[in-house]
Amino acid sequence: MQREQERGLGFILRMNVFQLVVAAPILSIHFMPGASWITLADLFGFALALVGIYIQYISNMELLKNEKDNLICNGKLRSFCRYPNALGEVIFWLSIYMLAIGSVNGYMSIYGPLVLIIILLKIVLPKEDTRLENKYNQFKDYKSSSWMLFPKLK
Repeated sequence: MQREQERGLGFILRMNVFQLVVAAPILSIHFMPGASWITLADLFGFALALVGIYIQYISNMELLKNEKDNLICNGKLRSFCRYPNALGEVIFWLSIYMLAIGSVNGYMSIYGPLVLIIILLKIVLPKEDTRLENKYNQFKDYKSSSWMLFPKLK
C-alpha cells in the first residue's frame, strides 16, 4: 500500500509539474509591463495550486483503497463530489489563472479554466458516469445523491 501511495503522489506531482511547464508562458507574462513583484493574487494562486494538488492526492488514495475493496462510492471526498480528482484539476487550473491575473490582460486567461470546466461537465464526466453505471450496481443511487464536479453541501 505504501508503494501505491508513493506512486499516486509521484504521478500527481509529475502531472502538475508538467502542467506548470506547459503553462510557463502564462507565468512569463509577469515579465511584461505591469507589476513586477509578487502580489496577493500570486500568493493566493500558489496556495490554490497546493489545495488542488492535495485534493487530487487524497482522491487517488481513496480510489486505490476502494479498488482494493471493489467499492466506488466510499471516501470522505466522494461524499461531497463524485469526481474530486477532476475538482482538484479545476482548482489547479484556477490557480494558474490567479497567477496570470496580475499581468497585462491577464484576466483573459480565465478562458482556460472555463473551457476545462465545460469539457469536463459536458464530455468527459458524463462518459465516466455511463461507464461506472455499467460497472457498479450501486453507482446509480450514489449518482443521485452527489453532484458531478462541484461539492454538494449538506
